[in-house]
Amino acid sequence: MSKFYFPYSRLRSRIALPLATAILILVAFPFNRSLVYSLLVYGRYPPLYPHHRELELELPHYQSYEHSDVKYLWSPNHPARVGWGNIMQDYILSYVLAYATNRSFVFDDNTWAVDGTPYSHLDGKLIPSRIPLSALIDGPLAGGALPPGDNTPQAVYKDFFQRVCPNPTILRLSDVTGWNDSDTVKFIIDKWVEKITSIEDPCLQFEETSVDKQIFNYMVYSQKERLLSIWPYMSNLPVLSRWGWSPLILDAFEVNRGVIFPPALYWPEGQDSRVNQAMAGLLVIHVRRGDFTAHCRFLAKRNSDWNAFNSFPELPDKYDKVHSDPRLSPANYKAYMDHCYPSLEQIVEKVKTVREESREPLEYLYIMTNGDGSWVANLKVALHDLGGWQHIGSNRDLSLTWEQKFVAQALDMLVAQRAQAFIGNAEPTKEQLLHIFFSIPEVPVTSPSADGDKQSTPEAERMDINAVLSFGERDVEDSYAGKLHLIPPYLAFTSLDRKSVRFTLPLSTVRRVERLNARAGVYALSLSTWHGMKIIVQLTSLRPTADAFCALLREALKTELQRGQMKAVKGFVKTCYSEALISTTSSVADHEREDGSLIAETKEGTPHPEADFHGGLGLKFRFPGDPKKLREASKIKLWTTYLRTHGRNLTLLRYPQCTRLVQVGLPNRLRGEIWETLSGSLYLRYTNPGLYEQLVEDIKGKQSTSFEDIEKDLHRSLPEYAGYQTEEGISALRRVLQAYSLQNPEVGYCQAMNILAAAILIYMSEEQAFWVLEVLCDRLLPGYYSPTMHGTLLDQRVFESLVTRCLPMIHDHFSAVDVQLSVASLPWFLSLYINSMPMVFAFRIVDCFFCMGPKVLFQINGEKLLQIQDDGGFLNLMREYFASLGESAHPDSSDPRARAITRFQELLLVSFREFAVITDDTILSERRKYRNEIVYKEQVGFIYDALYKAMCVEPPPPAVAPPPSLLISTDSMQERPETRIGLKTFRVFLSEVLTWARDEKIVVNGFQQRIDSEVAEHELIDRLFYFWDTSCKGSLSFQDLVSGLDGVMSNDLMDNIEWFFNLHDKNKDGYLTKDEVLTLSESFLFIFRHEIGDAYLGAVSRFMTNAFEYGDTLLPHETNSETGKTEPQQIGHNQPYLNLATFRMVVLADEILESFFETDLTASFKLESVPDLELPTSGGGFLEDLWSNIATEDNRKIFHKLSDELGKTIGKHQVVYRPRIGRYKKLEEPKARESLISPASKSTFGSNTSDTLTASPSSTLTINAMVAQDGCPGSALSTTFSPLPHVKAVSAAFMERTPFAIDDAGDDDDSDLDMVHGEDDDQVLDEVDAFLEAHDSGLTDADQKVAKGEDL
Repeated sequence: MSKFYFPYSRLRSRIALPLATAILILVAFPFNRSLVYSLLVYGRYPPLYPHHRELELELPHYQSYEHSDVKYLWSPNHPARVGWGNIMQDYILSYVLAYATNRSFVFDDNTWAVDGTPYSHLDGKLIPSRIPLSALIDGPLAGGALPPGDNTPQAVYKDFFQRVCPNPTILRLSDVTGWNDSDTVKFIIDKWVEKITSIEDPCLQFEETSVDKQIFNYMVYSQKERLLSIWPYMSNLPVLSRWGWSPLILDAFEVNRGVIFPPALYWPEGQDSRVNQAMAGLLVIHVRRGDFTAHCRFLAKRNSDWNAFNSFPELPDKYDKVHSDPRLSPANYKAYMDHCYPSLEQIVEKVKTVREESREPLEYLYIMTNGDGSWVANLKVALHDLGGWQHIGSNRDLSLTWEQKFVAQALDMLVAQRAQAFIGNAEPTKEQLLHIFFSIPEVPVTSPSADGDKQSTPEAERMDINAVLSFGERDVEDSYAGKLHLIPPYLAFTSLDRKSVRFTLPLSTVRRVERLNARAGVYALSLSTWHGMKIIVQLTSLRPTADAFCALLREALKTELQRGQMKAVKGFVKTCYSEALISTTSSVADHEREDGSLIAETKEGTPHPEADFHGGLGLKFRFPGDPKKLREASKIKLWTTYLRTHGRNLTLLRYPQCTRLVQVGLPNRLRGEIWETLSGSLYLRYTNPGLYEQLVEDIKGKQSTSFEDIEKDLHRSLPEYAGYQTEEGISALRRVLQAYSLQNPEVGYCQAMNILAAAILIYMSEEQAFWVLEVLCDRLLPGYYSPTMHGTLLDQRVFESLVTRCLPMIHDHFSAVDVQLSVASLPWFLSLYINSMPMVFAFRIVDCFFCMGPKVLFQINGEKLLQIQDDGGFLNLMREYFASLGESAHPDSSDPRARAITRFQELLLVSFREFAVITDDTILSERRKYRNEIVYKEQVGFIYDALYKAMCVEPPPPAVAPPPSLLISTDSMQERPETRIGLKTFRVFLSEVLTWARDEKIVVNGFQQRIDSEVAEHELIDRLFYFWDTSCKGSLSFQDLVSGLDGVMSNDLMDNIEWFFNLHDKNKDGYLTKDEVLTLSESFLFIFRHEIGDAYLGAVSRFMTNAFEYGDTLLPHETNSETGKTEPQQIGHNQPYLNLATFRMVVLADEILESFFETDLTASFKLESVPDLELPTSGGGFLEDLWSNIATEDNRKIFHKLSDELGKTIGKHQVVYRPRIGRYKKLEEPKARESLISPASKSTFGSNTSDTLTASPSSTLTINAMVAQDGCPGSALSTTFSPLPHVKAVSAAFMERTPFAIDDAGDDDDSDLDMVHGEDDDQVLDEVDAFLEAHDSGLTDADQKVAKGEDL
């Protein structure tokens, strides 16, 4: 049979054999696949970090250690081929063991493979087998310095250890017995510390066996009961307290801070300050994909728990194992995968929940993920649809060097560490918000162990259930329907309206729980408390739910009993004055004056025995005000009756009568205790016994900047009060402020905190005042006392908004006479009115503040404000008004009861009645609304810098002074001419702040590569110039520029569309003509002129088609006589054609244009630091003068031109224009929307250059410059809220409190008010009735019915 030969068969054989061999090699050996992939894709091998390795071999302390008696501990069998987190945890635990034995920790590389090869393959890519630890982190773990005074040896690299310890003593795991893999880490470390400290050899090394034979194997990282046992000890070690990131990581953050968190672009100069500054408003999510697809299935089948360090009791998100046997049902598998590998929809829902529950707005999002690019893009689109984001970025958007790419996980950890919220362990959840509502401490409850240390209480399950609350005694109180919450170790209740009734009971105060025998279908419990109250709770849920609640309550009570906390109640309540007040056997009243202060000596001249209950300086130095005028005795009687019936201190029940009594004013002697009960600081003091005393001990001998600031303000804190004219009062104030600054170093001390502390110390002991200050600064007034005072500044803006809404006449009058509310209101808020009005009245406001929350600060109002003409008049009027608060509101009335009503009483009544619409929800909503107006003050400086540079490049025409007027006297000061810029200077200015207002081209000519920037010229820029020239002067002032930028840089999607429309609406009639539509299209083409591909060109083409199509539909139609068809009426090119609503429809019909107006337009305006201009030097000598003459700008241009010509000659000249928007880089066009009626889901893409003018909680200035109306002359920079110019004056005002005569402690014998107690009681009750009638705690009839369950 003949053979057929194909042509070129031999040649094909020669090619096929090597090709087949190559394919076989690539298929058979993954390492080779990875090698080829890396070389083809990257063109180089992964980095080996030689520089970092050299630094580890030459640490500064090696020289002294080489010839000393330093002891070392080396554990070579660290885990390999596991994640970076597992390796770091192993290193940290090994460091803890070395530190506990006073030995130098020997560190190794971050190791993937231990086979000695430089590279390994992972997921088809080459990676370094070993990365020096110093390329990832800094600090003691990598050989960094320890705190001063810590004599533990610093860590050393393994090569140094092997050099100084060639023959170390080998430790084997079998050398220590009595422990196994089920023991806690603390127990294991204690065992090994005992063994290691008994060995004298300075060189110790664990046996170098396989990595599965370790002291701390990888299983411990998911066993929270084992690992968290070491946390109390480990958390205070320098390995964590001085943890840092390597310079390589810090550099990566510096380059990418605009992508990660755009406001970081405006942080102060200096890398350390930028890295250490928290990123307020940033939400970080870690979403692992890729390898987790299979890994999560593996973890689910093994029933693995969360990482132990993600399982602290105080962290909001929890995960309970869903099955306890190897069998895995579909339901269990789904429950596990929902946590381990959530879907895109679940991720979005989680982000949405976290943002809704956050106390502070989260407007920036950073995604840490190993997902592929398309998945990340889809996630961004889905998250963007939630709305409200200023910026969304991901680690896929980062620009990293070759070395940084392989350690980028450390950069992610840096970002997560500094973010405000990290999903899974940082953001308040509904449970935490519930803690805030019930004033329950968010810190974990601790209990003393046998050895005196604090131990964490095992987490108990929470539950809530519908219930009806009533008293055991009839006719004491009405019944209220609501919800009963078990929040171990507390039991809490709130009525349905969340206003009428609430209580928070520590479970340790519950003495007995009984199931009541009631009629069928009714499930009721009787709770007996420490103070003898009997509370009946009817559980109105289904029987199985009620049984489950009772079972959990039983377990929680057992836990409290085992902790011994029930024994602590007896000793704690003795510190509360209410116990002595209620006691029938107490003689405390015999030792008190009428105002509540203590009589120093008995009639016999001997001192009274020291009482157990706490009290403030008022006990010794008297309380402010006249006790008879304040009706102290009657208030004490009313409160005694209420406390005897409704519990006290730890068991206080807050019924409507409680709120009314607070509004009338607390008696001096009970004020401190009620304050700490209402605020929740009582529970902090209860659960943290001895902490304040320990802080006071720790303060001794310490110095800090906060301590120095405290010393400056001590003698300026309520100096008119007698207690602060003595060393006793000053010392108490000093200890409280210093203890707080030590406990909260991130806040430290802020001006005005001294006023608060001084005020509450009058009524509270030092320990009580410390915990109240903690609650005030952390929960009730967040951001008020931070270095930037951003919380106060924000609330000033909210206050102005509420005045505009509720008091429009006052707002209009203040605007007309240019009076700033913040001149007076800023100190009101910062000092809770204590420094602004007589203390006896200010404390009444503080009473309401602790009872009803921060909304009280916004409800207080004033009178006669329409008579004010300037800031000075405003301040004088408020000072006079506050001084007259004790006078009669109706002095001419014939009714003695009306004459007895003071101005302060009327003020409170009017405030709570007229402004009851101001609720907590109102305040939260307003804060979210105006937070975007708080911006960094540096941005104003950036505008000025850009303007100054533009004026240097293109000087404006000289300003012409106004002609002298005959009506102006010769001695009057002539107004300085205003600096204004023309169109040419404006073009240069705009090129500094607007990306598409300049042409940037990358020039490569074979000799150099440079970036040339040129000012763009186009009709759009000229149009913008005249659009901002609202005063029609043909030039722009600095105010015009700020106002113009403010009008576009903070816009949302719809605002930007309207702004762009108005920019092209020449005659401002609300319509675009056909010519203006064409001009607008040309503007689009100009903006998109350098974008890659045809996507933007296609968007403009579609815009023109749709604009004329939709515009024609709005025109009147007429019938063509020839064809009989109905056609749009023909109009001229200068006739109104397209209105704003239609323009919006056209824009929103196109995905690219919508994306441009939603984010890109605003992002294209960039306020950044302008580089310093190069100024000519003088006096530098002949050579410098010669060089300055050579290296001129003109000579540079000549050189560039010459090099370009040479490049063209040799064929190496190339010019590439930089895109100005840079979103769509692919050639394929996104499709237009199919329907305007039901458009498809919008799609947005991440931008690496989204640096917008954004808001920040740490801001210090508000800009909302108002653009003048057409035809109106411009004026100086006008802002709706600019408190910073007044901050210094306000601070001075704090220290110069107006002395009010009514503040003086009254003498019992000098009072002209001699009422019998019965009449006095009637007046107090009348005032309570007035509140009942006029305000009734803000409850409507419907609210009361709901609260009492009458609608059930």
